[in-house]
Amino acid sequence: MTNSEVRSKKRKKSSKHHAPNNNHHGDEEQELPSSDSAKRAKSSKPSKPSGFLEKMRARLSGGHFRMLNEKLYTCTGKEALDYFQEDPSLFNLYHAGYQTQMSNWPEQPVNVIIKWLRKQNPSFVVADFGCGEALIANSVKNTVFSLDLVSNDPKVIACDMANAPIVSSSVDVAVFCLSLMGTNYQSYIQEAYRVLKPGGWLLIAEVRVV
Repeated sequence: MTNSEVRSKKRKKSSKHHAPNNNHHGDEEQELPSSDSAKRAKSSKPSKPSGFLEKMRARLSGGHFRMLNEKLYTCTGKEALDYFQEDPSLFNLYHAGYQTQMSNWPEQPVNVIIKWLRKQNPSFVVADFGCGEALIANSVKNTVFSLDLVSNDPKVIACDMANAPIVSSSVDVAVFCLSLMGTNYQSYIQEAYRVLKPGGWLLIAEVRVV
């Protein structure tokens, strides 16, 4: 059946006509609804939600991200660990907001670090402090210790970054990619120096304040 046939049949069904009177008791003829009344009934149906709700959800998500981001900057690493371990869903909410923010950047720092690592010796051992979704570990051939406050991935080690479960002087490259947060961030750097081999690399990517 072609589309034109379908439209033709719909027009015939919607035209005004009288139903035959098969009632032998003299009932009046019943008039079928006209095309105009059918249109009015259709127009009375609720319209689909606009993009307004999506915009509101995005603003709410952004608000949660800013609140959690401020929390991470104003507490110690141990306090942040306890906070997110108590409710891991907040950590997922934070990283969802983080990814939304990063999508607006012309270039993401983690991709710059990945490009650099791919040019280095693949035998280098890497410690990724504040790894998030373990993008570095999933993008290079190196052995990578992925560290963060919550582990949603078998690759990720949940810990306080001031006390990483890594042997001293065993890492060639230590990475902090937008993760030097907290009132005791200096202790994270000290921990990185502890696990680094002599002559190892310390890579730090942070937001420049202008």
